[in-house]
Amino acid sequence: MAEGRPRLVAVAEPPAPARERRNERRLLWLLAALALLCAVGWGFAQRESNRLERDLEATQRSLGEATASLQAIEAQRAEARSQLQALASEASALAERLMGLEALLATDPAQAADAQPMRSEDAPRD
Repeated sequence: MAEGRPRLVAVAEPPAPARERRNERRLLWLLAALALLCAVGWGFAQRESNRLERDLEATQRSLGEATASLQAIEAQRAEARSQLQALASEASALAERLMGLEALLATDPAQAADAQPMRSEDAPRD
């Protein structure tokens, strides 16, 4: 009578089929293509990086020129402001002298003849 137990038999491992070898070759080609794609991408990134660096340098030069121009304009404005303040103080002094002259003209001519003549501040003294 046959027993119902399975029999285990040692069998030699068959050689790797051609299909597995094709899969290994495909994987190798895929890795090579991926490496090539990465190298091309890196090259494009380097080119873009160099372009951006040149643009940055040009922008920094332009900013330097604009800053220098702005400083020159600010210096000119400061000079104009100081001259305007000097003119304002001179105008104030002239307005005071004008009010003095108007007051003198408003007085009686007989009293004005008795008064001493006004001397200019800029006139040399004896």
